Amino acid sequence: VTDASVAPTVAEPPAAAAPEASDWYGRARRELAAGHHEQAAAFAQEAIRRRQHQRRARIVLGQALLNLGRRDDAIRQWNLVLAQDPDNEEARRLLRYADAHGGAR
Repeated sequence: VTDASVAPTVAEPPAAAAPEASDWYGRARRELAAGHHEQAAAFAQEAIRRRQHQRRARIVLGQALLNLGRRDDAIRQWNLVLAQDPDNEEARRLLRYADAHGGAR
């Protein structure tokens, strides 16, 4: 079952680098920190698909997508976080950053 609200697939996680089932979100964070945005997005999407750390994975996915030049997809992810958690400061901060550093949504 796929989550239609996830941005289009960026890339499949490398088979050799596939993390344990419980660590998709953690791997996404590590890849993002290392500047591997394609891989970060793929692992975050897998975490979302597996329903692991949904909101945090969407934050990471949005950050990776923004770094890949996919601002609208990033904004969509952060708005999904806010739909579930209207007080999420990280999502709000990232939306403000995207608004300040880009064109119209």
